Order: sequence, then structure tokens, then C-alpha cells
Amino acid sequence: MIREITLFNGGINNLTASHFLDDAQATYIQNANITDGTLTSHREKKATGSTISGKYGFYYRAQDKVVTSNEDRFYVEWGGFLYWSNSAGTLKRYDGITVSDIGSHTAPVPSLAVVASATAGLLDGDYWYTYTYVHDTYFESPPAGFTQVAIASKQATITISGTPPASVTAIRIYRSGGLNPTFNLLAEVPKATTTYTDNISDFLISRTELTTYNNANPPSGLDMLVENSGVLFGVLGNKVYFSQQGQPEYWSEYNYVQVPQAITGLGVKGEGVVIFTANSMYLLTGDSLSTVSINMLPFGFGCKDKRSVQLVEGSLVWVAEMDKNDVICVFNGSSVSIANMYATSFNQSTIDSFAFDDLPTNYDSYNFTIKNSLSAFSKYFLFMQGRTAVVDFLDGAKVYYVQDSIDSGYIKGNNIYVIENGAEYDYLPDFSNYRNITYRTKNFIDGMVTQTKSYRMVKISAAGSYTVSIVVDGKTVETTTTDKIYLPAGITGTDISFSIQSSGYANVKAIAYEYELLKE
Repeated sequence: MIREITLFNGGINNLTASHFLDDAQATYIQNANITDGTLTSHREKKATGSTISGKYGFYYRAQDKVVTSNEDRFYVEWGGFLYWSNSAGTLKRYDGITVSDIGSHTAPVPSLAVVASATAGLLDGDYWYTYTYVHDTYFESPPAGFTQVAIASKQATITISGTPPASVTAIRIYRSGGLNPTFNLLAEVPKATTTYTDNISDFLISRTELTTYNNANPPSGLDMLVENSGVLFGVLGNKVYFSQQGQPEYWSEYNYVQVPQAITGLGVKGEGVVIFTANSMYLLTGDSLSTVSINMLPFGFGCKDKRSVQLVEGSLVWVAEMDKNDVICVFNGSSVSIANMYATSFNQSTIDSFAFDDLPTNYDSYNFTIKNSLSAFSKYFLFMQGRTAVVDFLDGAKVYYVQDSIDSGYIKGNNIYVIENGAEYDYLPDFSNYRNITYRTKNFIDGMVTQTKSYRMVKISAAGSYTVSIVVDGKTVETTTTDKIYLPAGITGTDISFSIQSSGYANVKAIAYEYELLKE
């Protein structure tokens, strides 16, 4: 009997016993493009020659420039500005020229000194005054303490004695009282102003009300910054803080939610934000203190590494640990599947009954040393020490590896660029250099698992420079670089598999083998 393998696009499944896999699946794939069903050598990345000042890069679209740093940052581009956090220090904002600190804006001190002048005027009644600082980030601070004064048909003389921080560009003075129950903007004056005379009647004062009472700074040390619906979210310990909608510089000390354990990851999915701990998932919805809600999701998966979380083709992708093995998880909004376990879907009932003890626990490829990740062109790239795991969502979330040691990557135009060891590379080049393929098929059992077979001949349809090892019952029995090989007599076993390696370019279209079922 002859069996032919003609599809190689099933991706990696290294968490299920090999003989249970589909024929197109593999136990390992490295440096092979499997999109068209054949095995084709992946092109080598190409150095761009650009000077890189850090190992982490982000493409800032509004300014058409790459921002690099040796800090492992979380970036958000919103409203033409670039914001970032790095779990140390305060939240930053960048406009392409200047980096501004938006985490150090406090209420002015001291309060205003206000007295009724001797000059006749339009003020008559009890009045309250306060002021705020306007910073170069357009952040308006909370107000200073309130100063009360009684005035009878006079003007008011206001003295500003505080020293504004360097980032302040203007001072806004507000007044309440007389016929107005709210604080309204009286004047905006230059930061160097020390005195101001108020002679604006209750009828002519502006209708711009003071609204910055709760304009607290974002907490220092925010991590895992993301944006959803114009709101910035960041993590501190087991809390997720969020800004005011449409105003990334404005936060409130009351704007946060809390989960029982330390947060290990944060990602955006649809209209919500998914919060990960080591063992759980929560969905945060809403965009203000009055609308926010949080619910635990019933999937039982946590996040191993905050740098692994990405949104790809509408699904959230990340790395979780399952019984000491690292798995690439995909959440589509209703269920979680495992990409390197052939999209096995899990809900609460299947998790409760899953036989974790059946999984292998001591094979290195199940444990990922994660550096960073990227979502680009319907693919998920997990950058690790020594290799990159790629999940191709255009081909049904199939997984393969590329041999690299990339620190970070970013999209610019229609291409992917990566940083490795201080150099920038074009990751999808039209380049003649090819990588060396490593591919391991499933174990083909051909009938019953326990039945012995005799293997006779192997034929390969391929081009380029390749080596195929024939493995029977886990032992290599022959190796060939030709398109056909007859096996020695007496090669018997219960299963056969193939290991394919290339030296540079190769394209493998099919492998066929001849076998005979032996009578027991």
C-alpha cells in the first residue's frame, strides 16, 4: 500500500500525541512558509543599515518616525500624540520633539490673596476665588484652595504669590459668588502674572465653569498602557486605572477597578478591556466611573507575560501556562482556543474535565522565554530567545517557528521591521537569501496503533537542497537527499514519520511511502 502526504499547512501541534494529529499538522516547523500547502524556505531578514539607539522600537505614525529605547515600554498613539508607560516613573507624552511628563501636575499653592480695593466697581456681595495651572501638555490642574472676600460696590485686587512649575504656560482665575453659584472663568493670564484687578460684573463673567476638581495625576509606575474608546488604561499592582474619556492627561484618584490578584496582562477586545492575572481573566467595560463594570470570564486561563498580549484580526492573543506548558491562547469574545494545540476550543465544562496529566511536561519547546510580541498583517509574532513563533490567522491560526532572537518589531507602511542585537532589519524582504527549514511530521500509524508494518520505499517531490530522515518507531532508519529511496529489508514498526531539513532554499510538495501490514 502507498500513502502520500501532500499538505504541510496544518501548523504545529506539540501538545497532543503525535499519532492523533491531522496529516497536515507537524510536531515542529521552523523557517518554513506553509501558506500554500507546500513547505518553502522562509526568506532571511535583510539589514536596513539604519542606526538604532535602543532594542525596543515603535512606529509613531503621526510623525512618521520610529521611536526607540532600551526601556521596555507600552505605547499608545492617540490624538496625534504618543503616550507611554514603563512601570517606573510617570506617564509620558511625546509630540515628535518634546517628551512631557504628565504625571507631576499638582494643585497650585498657596491660595490667592484677595482684598476689596478702594476703587468703586461692579462687585457687590460675597465672593470666592481660586486658580489653576495650565501646563504645556494642555493639562489643567485641580484648583488651589478657595479664598473668600466680601465686597460692596468695589473692585477686587488679586495677588498670585505661588511659583508655577516650568511646564506651566498660563494661569486661570475662577470666581464664584454674587449672583453665580458656580465657579466661572474670570481670566486666563500669563504665568508670570502676580496681580490682577477684578471688575467684571456677575452678568458679564464667562460661562466657562471650573471642572478640574478631580483632575488627579495618573499614578506613578503605571504599566501595560492600552487605549479603548478614547480612554487610557494602565496597571498598578492589582488595580486598573483609567483616564477621562478623550482626555488622556486627566485622571481621577477614584477611576480604577481592582481584582484579587496581581495583574499580569492587559488587552483590548471589542468595547472592553481584558484583565489577566496568572490564572484568571476579567472583562472591564465602560468608559467612566458611572458606567464601568467588571466581570470574571469563565475560561480559567491567565497570562504568563504581559508582553505577549496582542489583538489580531479581532481576537485577543497571549501566552498562558497550562500544567507547566506554555500555550498560545486565542480569545474570540465567546471562547478560548489554543493555537499550538490545533485550535482546541475550551469553555468552563471542557476545562473542568480536561486531562492535564496527559500533556507532556519536560520538552523544552513548551516553555517560552518571551521578549516581545507584534500583531501585523493578520499574523501574531511572539519574539522569544532564539526563535519567533508565528500564528497565521489567514490560514486558520496555524503556528510555525522562525529562527531569530528578535527584541521587538513594528509596522511601517506595508512592511514589518524588527530590531535584533541593536540592528534594524526588513522582516519581509524581496531577498534571495533563504533560511534552513526544519520540519517534523506526525507519526503515521496506518491502521491500528499496535499493528506492525513493513516499510519499503519513500519518494519525495521536492526542489532545492534538502535532507529527509525516515524515522520508524522513534528511530532514524535512513537519510536521503534524493527523490527516492528503497529501505533495507526488515524495517518494521508500528509508525513512521519524517524529519525534513534544508540547506538554503527548498520546496517540498509531497512525500509518499510504501508499506505492508504484517500479520501478527
